[in-house]
Amino acid sequence: PRYAVAPGVADLAGRQAGRPAILVAAGPSLGPSLDVLAAPGLRDRAVIVAAQTTLRPLLERGIRPHFVTALDYHAISTRFYEGLTAEDVRGVELVVDPKAHPSILDAFPGTVRCCRSAMLDTLLGASARRMGTLPAGATVAHLSAYLARHLGCDPIITVGQDLGFT
Repeated sequence: PRYAVAPGVADLAGRQAGRPAILVAAGPSLGPSLDVLAAPGLRDRAVIVAAQTTLRPLLERGIRPHFVTALDYHAISTRFYEGLTAEDVRGVELVVDPKAHPSILDAFPGTVRCCRSAMLDTLLGASARRMGTLPAGATVAHLSAYLARHLGCDPIITVGQDLGFT
């Protein structure tokens, strides 16, 4: 039901053209990087896109990302939002792959945006609307990267995305 009424991502296309994006994932290097992410004014200089697993650690350090991404298929992912209030996530938008478990959309206390789903649009028929598409990715880190590209961000910096971390 939330898909039918949530804002899409179409209006975000190119909105942050030329600004750097910092993609935050929950790998081992995140901990040591939190001090850098908490630097005064960083949020004004770069677009921060966080995987949902990092939202609470960021908020606890006073770091408010611009966007949080979610695509997990299980309801257990609602735990990332437990106890959060609308004030806690003021200025933070959740961007959801529509294949994510619907309880995630209900658990987030702020603005939720959905990417287009051809299957759901077929079900909605004439009620479907232009929402904007992001490529399908296998992980929330992919979704974050695709969102940053959609926003027009350049360069894209990754933190906690430790594919080769020893």
